[in-house]
Amino acid sequence: MLPCEKQEFEVLLVAHKSEVNLYREVLVDEIVCFLYFLYLTSGMEEAQKVFNQNQSWVKNKMARNDHELLYCGFVKLAYLHVRHNVTTPPRFLRNLLLASLEEFPDNTVSFGSWLLSRLL
Repeated sequence: MLPCEKQEFEVLLVAHKSEVNLYREVLVDEIVCFLYFLYLTSGMEEAQKVFNQNQSWVKNKMARNDHELLYCGFVKLAYLHVRHNVTTPPRFLRNLLLASLEEFPDNTVSFGSWLLSRLL
């Protein structure tokens, strides 16, 4: 079983409740790091699958800004994937950025990235 399953994160979160401000960010960083690892070892489809599983958990169990950090981390990964993989259509990134903007309309980074993605 992969170390990044939802149950593993629940255990980590419960264990780190006393220092939640520090460990929430560390937990989100660990998820993003694992997404990059999956991308490099298994491909974008596997990374996206784990992102979808974990983002709904983070959205329900953690603060809104943690969910936003996770989304931004995956958007950066998707951007790198689209820029270096000519077989992936740019609409993949545009759709992800549009979903990010629907979820976080005040995120200027996602908005700027969405505008730039229109040029791809």
